[in-house]
Amino acid sequence: MYYTYIGKGQEQVPHVQSAVNNYLGQHNYDSVFQIRVGSWMANKTYFANGNVLHWAQLLDARKGEELPDNLGIDWNSGCYGGPSTTGHVYGAWTIYEHSGDLDFLK
Repeated sequence: MYYTYIGKGQEQVPHVQSAVNNYLGQHNYDSVFQIRVGSWMANKTYFANGNVLHWAQLLDARKGEELPDNLGIDWNSGCYGGPSTTGHVYGAWTIYEHSGDLDFLK
C-alpha cells in the first residue's frame, strides 16, 4: 500500500494507491480494494480513511450513482462505471465497523 499526500487540487486528502508512479492518478476500482484492505489495518486513519474521503470530493462529478474512473490533481476521467458509489459506501461502513470511529462516519 503506497501512501501518498499531494495536498493540491482534488488530491487534498492523504490516501493509498496501488502503484508508486501511477501516471493515471487515483483509480476508482483500485480504491474499492484499498478501502477494504485498509479497514483491517491497525492505523485506519492513515491507511483507510483517506481513500473514502478522497473520492467523497467527487460527488458533484458523478453521473447517476457512478463516480469517474480515475482522478488527478486537476482532472477527472470521462469514463464512468465499475463498483463506484456502492463499493465506497460498503468500504466506509466496514472501516466504521472495525474502528467505531463516529467522526470518520460523519
